[in-house]
Amino acid sequence: MNNHVFILVWGEQFVRDYVEVALPLQCMVGNLPSLNDYGEIYYHIYTNRSSLGFFDPEIQELKKFVNLEFHLIDEIEVGGRKLSETVKNLIGPQVRYNLQFHCFKHLARIALDDRNSLITFLDPNTLISDGTLSAASMRIRDGYNVVNVNFLRVDSERFFPLIKKNLISEPRSLVRLAISHFHHLQKAFFLDADPFTAYPSQLNWWIGSEGCLARAFIPSPLMFKVKPEILTILSTMDYDLALRCWPDEEIYLCTDSDEMLVLKHSGSSHNANSVSGVAPSTRDLAIFLITSTHIRHRIFGDAPIFYHMNDINSKWERPLQESNTLLVAVYKEIESIPMHANKLDAKFLMYLKSHTGPIENYMSPALEPAALSII
Repeated sequence: MNNHVFILVWGEQFVRDYVEVALPLQCMVGNLPSLNDYGEIYYHIYTNRSSLGFFDPEIQELKKFVNLEFHLIDEIEVGGRKLSETVKNLIGPQVRYNLQFHCFKHLARIALDDRNSLITFLDPNTLISDGTLSAASMRIRDGYNVVNVNFLRVDSERFFPLIKKNLISEPRSLVRLAISHFHHLQKAFFLDADPFTAYPSQLNWWIGSEGCLARAFIPSPLMFKVKPEILTILSTMDYDLALRCWPDEEIYLCTDSDEMLVLKHSGSSHNANSVSGVAPSTRDLAIFLITSTHIRHRIFGDAPIFYHMNDINSKWERPLQESNTLLVAVYKEIESIPMHANKLDAKFLMYLKSHTGPIENYMSPALEPAALSII
C-alpha cells in the first residue's frame, strides 16, 4: 500500500527548523523507513520557489528511502487562478490554513489516482517520536481507516537548543523534555491554569512527576486511507476529515504516548493573547463544545490520553476519575440545553443545529464568519 506524505513549508526559518529537527525524527527507523515494508513512499513537499534552496543539504538524506517530489505553491491553480493570488489578501494564520486546504486537495487528487494508497499528514512544526509512523501503519493494517492523534505544544525558543544538541526520539524521554518546556498555550489547557485557555480544545491534568493526562476534543488525522470523500472537507484537517469520511468504529485515536507521540513547536509569541484567565465551569465547557465541535467529536473526548514518563501507576487513578466526572457533567449539561430552546437566540440555535445535526452540515469554527453573516 503506497503512502503519500504531505508537508507544507516555506520561508527560510521555517524550512531550516523543519530540516534540522522535524525531518531527522521522521527519518528514525520506526518512522518513514518502516513504511517501506508495505509499499512505495511518495514524499510531497509543498513550498514556494524562493524557498527551494533552504532544504539542502539535509533533504538529501530523505531521498534514501522515499520518492521525493516538490510542488510549487506558485504554480498550483485554484479555480483558474494561481493559488498565490487567492491568498494574497489574507492575513495571519488564514494564509497558512488556506494554503494547506488547497495544497491538501491537490495531493488528495494525486493519491486518488494511486489505488488503495494512504496519506500521512505532517505539519512542518510536527515532531514525532521514533515508532510513531510504524504504529500508525499497524493500526491501519488492523482494519482502521484513519489514525488520529492529539499533540502537546512546546516552546521553540527553549526546546530547540536542547533537542538540536541531543536528538531525543524515545517517547518517554521526549515527554519529559516537552513537559519541562511547554508552550504557554499548552500550559493554559490545564484545569488549574491561571490564566486558562480561551479555546479548550483539550483539557489537561498534571500527574505529579509522572506526566499528564489529556482529553482532546479535536485531535488531528495522522494517517488515513484514500477515498473520494476526503475531498469533501470544508475546513482545517482536524475539524472534520475523519468524521466526514468514516464511521466511529473505523476511527482510531491514539491514547498512549508510548505508542505514538506528536509534539508541535511554536514561538513564545504565537497566540500570545489567546487566554481567558477564567477557570471553566461545566456550562462554559458545554457551550464551547456546542459552538466548536460536532456531537461525534465526543468519541475523542471520551478517551483519556496518557502522556507518561514511567509505567502507568496508581497516581493516575484520581486525575482519571476527575476527568471522567467532569466530562459526564459537561455532556449532561449539553443534553439539557435543548430543553431551553425557546430562550436561545438565533445564533446559538444555529450552533446547536450544527453540533447535533448531520456531520455534512457541521459548521466548524473555520466556517463561522460566512455561516453566521446572515444572523
